[in-house]
Amino acid sequence: MSNLQDLQQLAEKRRSIYALGDQLPVSNEEVVKLVEHALLHTPSSFNSQSARLVVLFGEDHNKLWISQKRP
Repeated sequence: MSNLQDLQQLAEKRRSIYALGDQLPVSNEEVVKLVEHALLHTPSSFNSQSARLVVLFGEDHNKLWISQKRP
């Protein structure tokens, strides 16, 4: 089997897992530091640095996702 066929089969079997819980193994502060670091060190097109992030925890997080479920 060729490498292309192997890659195609892997892509067909790929699945995203969304059964995530609300308990983090690290503190909220560590999450924010990690996200800030990733944002600052991720290349952008033409060095535009246009990416923006919002990190929500607790009740703010729940409010966002509840409002997204309503039609």
